[in-house]
Amino acid sequence: MTEKIDYVYLTSAPHSGSTLIACLLAAHPMVSTVGEFSSPFSPSEKCSCGSRYGDCNFWADWKQQAADAGIAFDPGKQALKLAPEPGSLTDSFYYYQFSKRAVARIRDTLFKRMFPLKTKTFSRRLRTSVDLAGILCGREKTRIFLDTSKNPFQIRFLRDCPNINLKVIFLVRDGRAVMNSLLSKETIYTPQSAAETWRWCNKTGQGICDTYVPEKNLFHLKLEALCDNPGDTLAQLGDFLELDGVPDLDFNSDYHIVGNYMRHTFDGIIRPHDEKWRQHLSRENLDIFNRIGGRMNREFGYMAKGEGTS
Repeated sequence: MTEKIDYVYLTSAPHSGSTLIACLLAAHPMVSTVGEFSSPFSPSEKCSCGSRYGDCNFWADWKQQAADAGIAFDPGKQALKLAPEPGSLTDSFYYYQFSKRAVARIRDTLFKRMFPLKTKTFSRRLRTSVDLAGILCGREKTRIFLDTSKNPFQIRFLRDCPNINLKVIFLVRDGRAVMNSLLSKETIYTPQSAAETWRWCNKTGQGICDTYVPEKNLFHLKLEALCDNPGDTLAQLGDFLELDGVPDLDFNSDYHIVGNYMRHTFDGIIRPHDEKWRQHLSRENLDIFNRIGGRMNREFGYMAKGEGTS
C-alpha cells in the first residue's frame, strides 16, 4: 500500500446497529467495507451477496491479491482481532483502561520495552489488517475503509499506524434496547451479563476514545438519531468522513458484509427505532439494568433524571 487511506473504525456494544452502518456506507462509491472485518466466519455461512463465503468470488479474489502481495489471508480465519488472552495477567495489565491518560501512555511505553515479542505479534496483526484494507480500497478505487468490528482495543493499535488516517465512530444505543435484544436473540446472556456487556463496551470505548482519539477524528452517533432523523444524521456523518451524497445512497444488495442477519435483509430503508424493551423487559430485568448501567444510560441521554433505581 503506497497511499494513505482513511481507516474508519466503529466501536459499540453488540446489537447497537453496527451492521446497519456497514450496509448504509457500503452503498457509497468512496467506501469499502466488509463490516466486522476481524470477526471469524465459516466457509459454509452465507455472505450478504447470497453465495456461501467459501464460494464467493469477492473473498477468493481478495485472498489471491493478498497472496500476490505476500500476505497470508484466510477469509474467516484472519486472526486480526487484538484482545487479551483469557487468564493472561500480562494481557490484563496491557489492556486495562486506566482513567488517566498519562498513566495509560506510560503503561503502553513500558509494555513495549518489557514484552517485545507480544508487541511484535500485535504489530504484525495490525500491519496485516491495514495492508488488506489498502488492497481492497485499491481494487475498488475508494479512499475509505470502514471496519465495524466493534472491539475498542483495536483503536489503541490503529492510532499508531503511520499508513492510515484513523477516524472513529462511537456508536451507542439505549442500553435497555440492547439488553432486550441480547436476551431475545443470544442464548449465552443472562440479564446481568447483558447489562454488564453493554456497560463495559461503552465505558471501555469511551475511555479509549478519550485517551487515544483526537476530538476532530471522533464522531459520536446515536442509533436512535439515525433511525428517527436519517437525513440530517447521515449528512453529519458524511461531513465527518468528507463524503458527498451520503443521504442519497443508491442501495443494492451486492455487498459482502460480515455481521448479523440484517446483512441479508436490509432493503435500504431506515426505519424508526423500536422500543420493544418497554413491553418485553420485566420490572426485575429493568431493575438489574438500572443498577448496572442506569447512570451511564442517563449520561447518554436515554433516561430522565430520577427514572430507574440506580
